[in-house]
Amino acid sequence: MSAFDNLKGKASGLFGKAADAVRDHEGQVKQGIEKAGDFVDRKTGGKYAERIDAVQQKASGAVNRLRAQHRPGGTGATGGTDTTSTGTAAGTAGTETPSAPTEDAQQPDPTKVDPDLGR
Repeated sequence: MSAFDNLKGKASGLFGKAADAVRDHEGQVKQGIEKAGDFVDRKTGGKYAERIDAVQQKASGAVNRLRAQHRPGGTGATGGTDTTSTGTAAGTAGTETPSAPTEDAQQPDPTKVDPDLGR
């Protein structure tokens, strides 16, 4: 096993532990998201209120998706669209955070040089 594989395994384990902690304390995490956003909103005098609210909604949506991924007996799919308090879909197409590559994802060969890079 290479050092990279070892590191990747450790990172995966840490992510799993963090995800479990978020699932176990979902209410507290969401409350922290709300408090942090409100704090920043106060410190900026409401100048970025709409942006802060959008970030709070996306972060809460991420907690919801994380919970839905590993429901006991669940398939990992939520079965619907997560909506915000305004009834609109949380997130805009193309703005989601990309997930980590899976084990079977095609990784670039670090020993090959891309001719477009001019090296």
